[in-house]
Amino acid sequence: MNQTTPQEYVLGLLDQDDDAAFEHLLKSQTIYQKETAEWSLIVAQAISSKTDARTPPGWLWTRIERQITAQAQAIEAASQFGWRMVAAFLAMVGLVVAISITVPKTLPFSGHHEAVLALSETGAPAWQVQGNFKDNELNILVTRSGQVAAGRTPVLWLATQGGQTIAVGRLPTQVGQTLRVSPALWQGDMQATKLAISLEPAQASIGNKPQGPVVLIESWHSLPAAS
Repeated sequence: MNQTTPQEYVLGLLDQDDDAAFEHLLKSQTIYQKETAEWSLIVAQAISSKTDARTPPGWLWTRIERQITAQAQAIEAASQFGWRMVAAFLAMVGLVVAISITVPKTLPFSGHHEAVLALSETGAPAWQVQGNFKDNELNILVTRSGQVAAGRTPVLWLATQGGQTIAVGRLPTQVGQTLRVSPALWQGDMQATKLAISLEPAQASIGNKPQGPVVLIESWHSLPAAS
């Protein structure tokens, strides 16, 4: 696992393996528990202070379901990091604690737009990215394995017309791997964005803009309607 930070974990920028590894680290490292709790509250307060009361978006339920599933798989440690689930949920959604929560099942991914991304014609990984703009979800499939520059890792971004960049997360590089994500804190029109890939320092945390070179920018393309 790279040197993951609590910020990356709270914002949901990790892939499945790094996310699971960091949660395992939380069981024994008090300093990470404290920092992660603080960042959960900071992010939650930032959202709640700028958001009107409304029905929770689909991506929020996906995040909640992932947290509940992770806790069920590690029930013996639930008392150590149950605070993260409760604190983030209450502050972000602004709801009163409920006796029980019914979470909808995750539906099969249905995308109507896609982009094909490749670092070069040959010798480098390539990806197919489909977008579900209604639910602000992306489904990423590695279509070709390849080598990335030593010490670098490919990171996917959403780039707005106004120049803002939103980190989606580190990209997998082994053919056949898939990644389904909802970009953290994203509430805008995803169709109006472009996809960008930068090569970030492998050991560095992901911030709100690329630190490494941006090597690819690609637009969305509509998929044919299903017959």
